[in-house]
Amino acid sequence: MNYSADTRSASKLSYAKACYQIEHAVWPYIELARINGLVGVWLTFCAACTINDIFDRDMDRLVERTKNRPVARGAISVRNAYIFFFAQTIAYMALVSRAPPVCALLAMLNLPMQIVYPLFKRFTYWPSLFLGMTFSWGSLCGWSAITGSINWKVVGPLYIAGVCWAFGYDTIYGYQDRRDDPKAGVKSTALLLGTEPQPFLYTLAAGFVAFLTIAGLFNHQGPLYYIFTVGFAAAHVYWQVSTLDASNPADCWAKFYTNSWIGWPMWVFGLLGDYFCRMGL
Repeated sequence: MNYSADTRSASKLSYAKACYQIEHAVWPYIELARINGLVGVWLTFCAACTINDIFDRDMDRLVERTKNRPVARGAISVRNAYIFFFAQTIAYMALVSRAPPVCALLAMLNLPMQIVYPLFKRFTYWPSLFLGMTFSWGSLCGWSAITGSINWKVVGPLYIAGVCWAFGYDTIYGYQDRRDDPKAGVKSTALLLGTEPQPFLYTLAAGFVAFLTIAGLFNHQGPLYYIFTVGFAAAHVYWQVSTLDASNPADCWAKFYTNSWIGWPMWVFGLLGDYFCRMGL
């Protein structure tokens, strides 16, 4: 069947209108379920991992732990990996565009940080510091997504706490590759600190706990926040550093991996503490 130009235009207009109506009907439910936040975090992490593997493919082939990553081993071509990265980035930007203006701006500013982070290990022994600055950016985005603004008295200390935390666990992560990194041309805090990282890691742990406490004070958190959120964080990082065997890659991985679940109880206890405090309980 042949359609006239007017009919085709009308069909396109109807399709566009339907898509618009569906989007505006569905989006409030996405916001209600907080799926947009979860998807945003997932897309950010995935895009960062993808660009990291693209940039580091030659280095990864020289490191035992990373030589079998998809791009390094040739399972995915560099071209296809870039296409995948740009698809993730476009999806991320589309999601961010629906956020409040301050949150959207902060999220966009974080994108170039995610892209350039993998390059830091080529010229500085402090890539873990930049990783902490990059990955802790979510505290700024999260606060502004809820409030539409930034309260630096609260979010500033919270951000610094996140930087200290990520700096510490990524340093532990780097100790897995101390033997292979020099031949791959990789610099890391682990290489700089040598065989005794505990004093430095204790300092970062203290910073993590201290700035969590400061953030709680400025946000007028109740006792439950300090007992459970700050207390749990302090107990975890102390255990992590005091029992770390930096010469054992398996132990370094095990200690690093525990940080993948510490955030959940901290978050839950923080929310409960804030709720009970505001309810006067």
